[in-house]
Amino acid sequence: MRKTLIYSCVLCAAVALLSGCGNEIPQMDETTEKLIVEYAAAAVRDHDANRISRLLDKEELEIRLAEEARLQEILSYVPEYTASEEEQSSDSGDDSEKAKDKKEEEAPQLSLQEVMALNNLSIEYAGYEVTSSYPQNAEGTYFTMDALAGNELVVVKFNVSNTSGNDQALDVLGDGIRFKINVNEESKNILTTMLLNDLANYQGIITSDSTQEFVLVCEVPEVQVQEIASLSLYIKNGDKSTTILLD
Repeated sequence: MRKTLIYSCVLCAAVALLSGCGNEIPQMDETTEKLIVEYAAAAVRDHDANRISRLLDKEELEIRLAEEARLQEILSYVPEYTASEEEQSSDSGDDSEKAKDKKEEEAPQLSLQEVMALNNLSIEYAGYEVTSSYPQNAEGTYFTMDALAGNELVVVKFNVSNTSGNDQALDVLGDGIRFKINVNEESKNILTTMLLNDLANYQGIITSDSTQEFVLVCEVPEVQVQEIASLSLYIKNGDKSTTILLD
């Protein structure tokens, strides 16, 4: 009974070896493969309950023992697993993504002034207002904006100051700086206006020791501005960008 179990195990191992082991099949010559097949067949035949068994003579016994030794040697070989190039590439890609995410997390957030590269000027957020018309007091101005029916204007205000002691040029339009306002986490494009203090289109001089107010304007459906839970500004200048939380 014990020998039967042993031969059954050997047979299963031989079948598994021939069908594949892990991700790599051992290289065997034709003689070795034939030896395994013949030995497995003999093991089944010798232990077939419907077959009349007979004693092996000395020569057959020596051959069978040699075959067993050779088979055990082959079965004891376990090929070393080597990751495929695709798996290695995948692992490398995962590591690169993790390193990129970690680098982005560790990178300090740029300020509005840093992204706009205002070396001799400073800029500060000065609040916002929701209105159907801007400016509300149109006296003395040559341009006003009116929201479309069912919409409101969100006017975000900034103060730009010059404390350098000299007049400073500010060319936001020429520098190609882009803005977007996020209202309740929904991105809104900045409106192109003819306002003299439109920050997105400004090209001019900030005189020494002065502060000027600038605005960015976007149009939003009335239902979205009934309650503003979050307000932020996205700004991009070349390869630099940042998102500034406002109110």
